[in-house]
Amino acid sequence: MAAEIHAPLARLAAEDTRQVLITPRLLLTAAYLVDRDQVATFRQEVEALSAAYPALRFLCTGPWPPYSFVTAGGPETTTDSQWLMAVDCYQLEKSKDASS
Repeated sequence: MAAEIHAPLARLAAEDTRQVLITPRLLLTAAYLVDRDQVATFRQEVEALSAAYPALRFLCTGPWPPYSFVTAGGPETTTDSQWLMAVDCYQLEKSKDASS
């Protein structure tokens, strides 16, 4: 499921990093390097994913300076027109009342 969530967001990004199943509830945590003119489209895609997966909670923050994509001692791969967008995807806990 993490791959299904990650794929449409990664298509909108120049680069991305992700970690899967950090905890049993944190399904995906990812950072995406998004062109400035794609930020609104990226947020819309997160909203669409949230609607498509009602059992999950999405937290999208940014735009942020793209620190996650700058390497020490290496050439910078980012430009002034790119921003970091962070997305966390949590599995919602099932309500105890729902099972009764």
